[in-house]
Order: sequence, then structure tokens, then C-alpha cells
Amino acid sequence: AAAQPDGRAVVVGQTVSRSHTQLLLARFSVNGTLDRSFGRGGIVAGPSVTTSRGTGSIGRAVALQPDGRIVVVGTATNRDGSARDGLLIERYDSHGRLDRSFGRGGVVNLLAGSFGDGYAVAMTTRGEILAAGSSDAAGSGHGVYPRAAVARLTPGGAPDRGFGPGGVAVLDLGPFSTVRAVAAGTGGKVVVAGSDSPDLRTTSALVARLTAAGRLDPGFGVGGAYVHQYAVHASYSSFQSLAVDRAGRILAGGAAAGSGERAYAIVTRFTSAGTVDRSFGSDGSVYALSAIHFLGGETAIPGVTALARARGGDVLAAGASVNGVATQLAVWRFSSRGRPVAGFGSRSGVARLRLPQHRNGEAAAEALAPDGSVIVAGDESPPGKLQSGLVVRLAG
Repeated sequence: AAAQPDGRAVVVGQTVSRSHTQLLLARFSVNGTLDRSFGRGGIVAGPSVTTSRGTGSIGRAVALQPDGRIVVVGTATNRDGSARDGLLIERYDSHGRLDRSFGRGGVVNLLAGSFGDGYAVAMTTRGEILAAGSSDAAGSGHGVYPRAAVARLTPGGAPDRGFGPGGVAVLDLGPFSTVRAVAAGTGGKVVVAGSDSPDLRTTSALVARLTAAGRLDPGFGVGGAYVHQYAVHASYSSFQSLAVDRAGRILAGGAAAGSGERAYAIVTRFTSAGTVDRSFGSDGSVYALSAIHFLGGETAIPGVTALARARGGDVLAAGASVNGVATQLAVWRFSSRGRPVAGFGSRSGVARLRLPQHRNGEAAAEALAPDGSVIVAGDESPPGKLQSGLVVRLAG
């Protein structure tokens, strides 16, 4: 999700049917209705993207350029959405039309043929486009496995040759590592967050920083990366979201498994020097209960999937809260010191959206509107039925 200066909200995702999987882009007016001046009735269907794996596209991230153009990142896939064959970047004008001056007819597909996957996008102050995800590659740990990948494009959509080999940096952070969030840091550096699962039995959260040339920054963490297990008597934690403040401090949000059918939303802050900021929360991190009676299965660990910095330095973290089989869209608000903000939602500083007819809902993205309100995008569905897109605005 992204908020325009005039308060309209732009969201990206996909639609899946028996015949195709296709990227979708939509824009909503301030009052929550589809903006009919955008695309067809407020909705734009992405172009057909064909690779050796089939034809299809998934949208996962969106960013706005100062001139109103819209950059979308996702994955080239097949008809049913099960394949990954390219880190997909598309650009649209402010009316929802493909920007034909960008890439090839508005589309750039990187890492096709090496199982490229796209999850995140960010803009630099110079107008460059950062896109991140993963790609299968060889490295330490032997063999070819998914590894974290970051690309930088020029404003015109060409891979930036001054970044990594040919504009794309595939990072050797261990096998089964992936990037779920990217942010432009200070001094041209790039910050990424995600997870690392070298043995497929444990998954740990990771944050890394790259130099302006696309190499791991040796001044951050250990050799450019910080990997940590945040789980409580369990073996899964990951970061899904990032925010960088003007001082260069890094906020990373995600989820951690717990014992006794519990899970936690987590937010950690790092200093600009790449060390854990012990002045935030408890020893650098804040934990908020995100699930009780959590049965797991194929459901992702509930926690924080999106971060935004509110006016005054507060942190807004959106995601999901689970109680048994019921899933609710949740937004947590923490102070700049990592304390729950009383009076936001419940007394504990969390707002949970109760949907009618026993529907489940969860947040996938978040943006702060100019008036201080919070725009949250995700999905909702009755138990066992098809999902629908969901966009919510909460008072700040």
C-alpha cells in the first residue's frame, strides 16, 4: 500500500482464478470508494508476463515517485501462481496506464531462469528503484538454493551497472535466505530484512546492509548482516518489514513463534552503526502477543507484516492477531522508546478489526496518510471460502 499526497490510497495484489493469476493495482479515494479516474473503474490488471514457467504475475509491493508514477514489484509466475520465475518490476503513470518508457513496454523482469522472486520496493532520494526478493544461486553451504537478492534500477528502468554485478546483487547469506523488505539508507546504502533457514528446521530473522555499490557493508552486524533467533522456546522468527528514520536508525518488524501455542509480533531497532539499539523496548526489541491457541499448520506465524513511522516518532506495526481459528487484522502502536501507546485501540496499544459474519482478516501492507491516519491493506474471508481484498483506514 502507498498513500498519495492528496490522501488517495494505492494498493497492489493479485487475483487468482482457474484460468490465470494476474497482478492487480487499485486506487481508492479518500472516502474509501474506488477512484474511477484510475484504470478501469479504479482497478488496473497487469499485463501478461510469460516466461519458460508459464504466464502469470503476482503483485507484492508498491511505491510512488514524486511525479505521481507508480512502481510495482512482484513475481513472474505461472497460471496457478505456484511458480516463481523472475523479480518483476512494472511502472504505471498516475492514471494507471503502463509507462512504456520504462523497461520493455513498462515491464522489467530480472532473474528469470534462476527462480527470481520479488517481495519489496523502495525509492532512493535520487529516483533510483530498489527491488528485492530472492534468486536461486550457488554459495557457501554448497549447492544451488534460494538466496537473498537486491536490484537497483535507474529512473528509466535499466539495471544500474554501478550496483552489484550488472545491477543485481545476490547475497551469500546462507541457503534458503530471502528478503521481504528493503529501504534506502543514508549515504546511498541499502537496508534489507527477511529470514534465513539454512537447515530448513530453524528459521531466523535477518537484517543486512549493502554499500552504495551493492556489497555487504562490513560496518554492519557481522560481515554486513545481523541474524538472530527471536523465537521464545521455539525455532521460527523472521522480519517482514522495515523503516529507516532520518538519523539512520533501522526498525525491523516481524513475527516469532512461542511455546504453548503462542506467537509474538516483534519490532527491533538498530542504530545507524548497525548495532542493536538497547534503548528501544526491552534490550532493543518489543514483543507483543499476536496469537494464542495457535494451531499452525500451513498458516504463517502471525505478527508484523508492515511498519510505518507516525508523527512524533511513534511506530505503527500492522499484521495479524490469531485466537484459535479466528484471525483479525491488527495494528500495534509503540512509542519511540518501544512502549505500547495506551489509548490506541485497546488499553494495551493494539487495534483489532472485528469483521462481520465470522470473517478472518489480516494486514499485508501499511501506509501513513498525510493527515496522520493509517491505511492498511490485506485480505479477508469467511472460514473455508474465497478471499477478498481489504483496505482499511484507521484514525491516527
